[in-house]
Amino acid sequence: MPEKNFRVYISSGARNVMYTLRYSYDEPKWARNSYGQHVLTHYERRDYHIATLCGDRERAVEKAEKIIAEKDWIRDLKDVRIDLDASFDTADRAKSREIDHSLFAFGKYYGESVRDVLEKDFDYCLWAAENIRGKRHEKLRAILKAVPEVKAELDRQEAETREREAEREKAKESRASLFAEIADRLEDGKGGFRDSVAIDLREGGSISRKAEDIVCDILAKQMGRRNSKAYDEEFDRIEDVFEKVGEV
Repeated sequence: MPEKNFRVYISSGARNVMYTLRYSYDEPKWARNSYGQHVLTHYERRDYHIATLCGDRERAVEKAEKIIAEKDWIRDLKDVRIDLDASFDTADRAKSREIDHSLFAFGKYYGESVRDVLEKDFDYCLWAAENIRGKRHEKLRAILKAVPEVKAELDRQEAETREREAEREKAKESRASLFAEIADRLEDGKGGFRDSVAIDLREGGSISRKAEDIVCDILAKQMGRRNSKAYDEEFDRIEDVFEKVGEV
């Protein structure tokens, strides 16, 4: 499906000093559905600069017409509306560049207002406030975050995130305390397996079941040879520590 609503038009420049020639269109966006088919989901508006003209209104129109005549890709398009409005004055030009930042300029609600989308899809507004990026969306993001209901929900989620992080840090500290003796005995200063595991344990991290068995074997051998009473008792004790830490 091709682009639609193609428009070539004269606008003002970024500093409202020069007229510029621009073009815009609605670009189709596709996604793969559950059957593996590509389906049209929505259109996104695109707007691009063609050429900087000049500061004089009449000359700007003349230059725009000449540029369009020379560009095959514009001239050969069908049903293209060439908006060469020579009635722009300075105030009109400034107004023509104003953007309504309360409208969604992307996604499935393209062109709809924040107010309307809030009423039918609050979760989408919440997602947009948290995830949209880029300078062109800064003002929309600010508008969304200023909505009381959105702000309250974002604050609640942030508070929950901080609480979960605090709980994780507390759990890591508790595990590190329980692992302290094991890490001290395991560390040998050779930079190998023992030191690597000791570092993880000191930080309250976790290791694989196989690594736990190796650690139990290493430390149990410090108490006696394998299969001796002292070995078995120490192996079981260290294993109990790992089980206890797993419950933290």
